[in-house]
Amino acid sequence: MQDHPSTKELIKGIHNFLENDVVPALQEPLRFHTRVAANLLKIIERELDLEADHLSSEIRGLWRLLSKAPDSIDSSEEMRAQIRKMNEELCELIRTGKADNGPWANLVMDHVKRSLVQKLEIANPDMIAKAQAKY
Repeated sequence: MQDHPSTKELIKGIHNFLENDVVPALQEPLRFHTRVAANLLKIIERELDLEADHLSSEIRGLWRLLSKAPDSIDSSEEMRAQIRKMNEELCELIRTGKADNGPWANLVMDHVKRSLVQKLEIANPDMIAKAQAKY
């Protein structure tokens, strides 16, 4: 059996090729589109590194906020589905004003901020400091 590069190594190699070899040889608008593609590869790379921890953190935070007992989860798809469902419940509680005041409101705000920072860690880590300064 042949040893081969990991998915992350393949993504990094394609990104470096695009940024270092292809982009300098291109003219606009193709240069811009190639940079976008290279940035998407970086997002995928960060998602491979961080997604499991982020999903676990988000679901634990939602279980605490909604006073739910942890469910048995067999896959990341099941975890995503459960997170979506609990986020819908949380949104409904927010819409009805239950998160407007009091200690639970502070817990909700902390959870939302933490979740947004984790999303930015994947989508655009450079925006974290700007977002934290503003909010």
